Order: sequence, then C-alpha cells, then structure tokens
Amino acid sequence: MSVETTTGSSDAIGGIESAVSETVARAEQVLSHRFGATIRLADPEHLGGSGKSTVVRVRVASSPFSLPRTLVVKRYGPAGQQVVGDAFVQEAVSYQLFTAFSPEDRMCPEMFAHDGAVRLVVLEDLGRAPTLENKLLGNDPKAADWLSERIHVPVVILPYSVGGTPAAHDLFALFDDTVARLLGAAK
Repeated sequence: MSVETTTGSSDAIGGIESAVSETVARAEQVLSHRFGATIRLADPEHLGGSGKSTVVRVRVASSPFSLPRTLVVKRYGPAGQQVVGDAFVQEAVSYQLFTAFSPEDRMCPEMFAHDGAVRLVVLEDLGRAPTLENKLLGNDPKAADWLSERIHVPVVILPYSVGGTPAAHDLFALFDDTVARLLGAAK
C-alpha cells in the first residue's frame, strides 16, 4: 500500500499514512460485514478531509459483487460526546436518505456501507469533479439551477449580509428581506 503525499514534515506524513491505512482496513471490515464476503481494497489516495475526518479514494481489488471500480471512504475521528450537529451522524443519515432515491433523482454519491461505531461511510466515487461544497458555495448559477430542477424547489437569491440587497440595510431588515424572499418563493 502506498499513500500519495506532497508536502509536510515526516511526522505529519507518517500520521497521514497511519490514518489512511487504518481507514482502508476499517473500510474493508465494514464492506465485508455489509456484503457478507471478503472485499479487498487497494491503491489508497488521500483526498484530505476537514481535519475531523480522513477521506480516501480506493480501488476495489477483489469483490464477489458488482461494485464500482473505485470508492471513496470517509472516516471521522472519535465521537467524544454525542452532540446535536455531529457531522458523521448528519452525513450518514443524509446519504441513507438520498441513496433510497432512484439514480436519476439522487443528488449525491450512493452510499454502499456505513458503520456508526467506526464512524465511517463508504461512497460511490464520482471522480475528480468539484465537490458539492465547491458547487454550492461557488459563483456558478448552473449548480443552483441543477439542484432546483431535481428537487423541484425554486432558486431564491438571498442577501448574504447586511447591505447585500437594498432592502437589507440593517440586521432586522436583513432578516425581514430573507423571510420575505423565502415566503415569496414558497407561493
């Protein structure tokens, strides 16, 4: 197994390699348990993460099932206290919901397996495209239009901050303008 790294101290690189190796090993266990047969993963590529998670692209080396050629594995660190807003729980539940949609209506990668005790999700690899975060926070209106068409909700342009629109001249007006725009779109 090799891990692609580009910069950083040898201690940081060793920590990344260890996190990636552990993530891949756990993913093999979770997938094997989920499918009831041994599934082997290879060629991990560290994709980064938020600091709270390790994200790895892996090749499916062997599987008796028809899995995609590559998968993305995301493993969160220890839960500590379970709090409202736990990123792992939110992500796992969201993928469970959206994976139930038909492939044409799905707006995210398919989830193949997850494990709450290990805090890990195994997802369809969408390739080297921009992330959902990049698309939603970017300046390209096509992303908003694409999502709007699929979930049948109109696109609403909201003021980003006070002064973001002529009507949002103070904090109270920002709130009023935002609510008015959302209610207007709901009609």
